[in-house]
Amino acid sequence: SHGYGDNSDVELWVSTDGGVNWKFRSKVSSHPEEPDGIRMNHAVGLNGEGHLVALVSGYHKGQKLPLLKLQRCISKDSGRTWDRQLLDLDVVPHGDIFALPDGRLVCPAYRKLPGEGRRREASVIFSSATALPR
Repeated sequence: SHGYGDNSDVELWVSTDGGVNWKFRSKVSSHPEEPDGIRMNHAVGLNGEGHLVALVSGYHKGQKLPLLKLQRCISKDSGRTWDRQLLDLDVVPHGDIFALPDGRLVCPAYRKLPGEGRRREASVIFSSATALPR
């Protein structure tokens, strides 16, 4: 089902007992632009203010390409609510989002290269005023 489901989003679950029990807190991503889409590939971290930041990509129902637009999600209340913005980036985020000494954020990503075969390109995404607010 990796990418071939429908109507799915990344969720945040929390534990207060070291991981024995878990409670649903919120839906991190959304996909109103495509109700049957699936958002699943993600990277998460904290910005310089300690707010949760997530980058989430995904797929259209029944196909993996083209990708859904990358979604930037920021929570200022420990993941209870999220501010979401679609970005014009054609990449799959993965791993952790890290804060750099200068305040910018950096996130690993990859994408499929055009043409035949399973060729991929690895990259990093750096924050800017319009992408990943500090």
